[in-house]
Amino acid sequence: MKAYSDEELVLQAQQGNETAFNELYERYHKRLEYIAVKLCKNSEDAKDAVQQTFLQVHTSLASLREANRFYHWCCKIIHGKCTDIFRKNKDVVLDMESSAVTNVMVEERSDFLPQSNFHFQSDREVLSAMIAQLPLQQRQVILLVYFEQMSMQDCAAVLDIPEGTVKSRLYTAKKTLKEMILLYNEQHAEAPLNFKSASLSAALSAVLLSDFQKTMPVSLSTAKSYHHGDSHTFMQILLSTACCVAVSYAGFFYYSNRSHSTDEVVKNESVIYRNRIVNTSKEAYFLLRNWAVDERQLRSRDSEEIAEAKKLYEFLKANNDAYYEVLVNDGWTHDFESLLK
Repeated sequence: MKAYSDEELVLQAQQGNETAFNELYERYHKRLEYIAVKLCKNSEDAKDAVQQTFLQVHTSLASLREANRFYHWCCKIIHGKCTDIFRKNKDVVLDMESSAVTNVMVEERSDFLPQSNFHFQSDREVLSAMIAQLPLQQRQVILLVYFEQMSMQDCAAVLDIPEGTVKSRLYTAKKTLKEMILLYNEQHAEAPLNFKSASLSAALSAVLLSDFQKTMPVSLSTAKSYHHGDSHTFMQILLSTACCVAVSYAGFFYYSNRSHSTDEVVKNESVIYRNRIVNTSKEAYFLLRNWAVDERQLRSRDSEEIAEAKKLYEFLKANNDAYYEVLVNDGWTHDFESLLK
């Protein structure tokens, strides 16, 4: 079977190929669901946003001129849908909810030793809760820059705002998070936060990517079944559903010099993974982490699957960018190196 890029699938879908459209859906719906959950702060609203997004994508796909920018286009739509939903519900959304979650985590982690892995994971959960307390506009740029690894230019295009505004919101968001972290550490000097990262930027990427990996396999999981079954089941369900929707010290944190344009085609050659052309670190990372979310799953795969995954891992290692850094910080490199020998 021939391997297809996003651009090729978009061109096929524009000609009425529903199988190609379903493949695009399978590639990206989980990431869009995660963004929606983080922006809406409500799983039901997130489901609505995703359903509305793919309905609009399906009905407007013929108008997309830059087929290679399909996912950026989807991001633009989902951010718009989530903004509308959040604004509609702003009077009923309780900001104290995130604070309460943080307080619970503070109590739970107080018994952990600073050296333990449990402590490390709990620290990440605290930072995730802190991100949730940021205003919507700041959460948007944090997700685009550190989860999606988009450039300032791409962020501006997705949010339809000037690049200067993106940089201003990002600066304010990071400044607020640093202040929250420093305040937390002052209040809990016996067990300060430690994200095992060289910068706040790296910590944010690690937290968001790891959080996505933990939450998406179980949340909004029914969406995956749309693709399987008869060839038109996906659109029947989508259309019918849519119609019903009417750290511990200041010097630790500094701005990373790493470029956030890793969504662009990298210098290394592309690889083919299970009949799919993979051109970017972002694609390789998500495919690899979807292939296995823990060491037990790694070792349960057969030799053919391992050989395919090895292509992705070596691609990431050769690129040595933010996505590979997250694997290193999470301790995955040891597991992969020993498994893929």
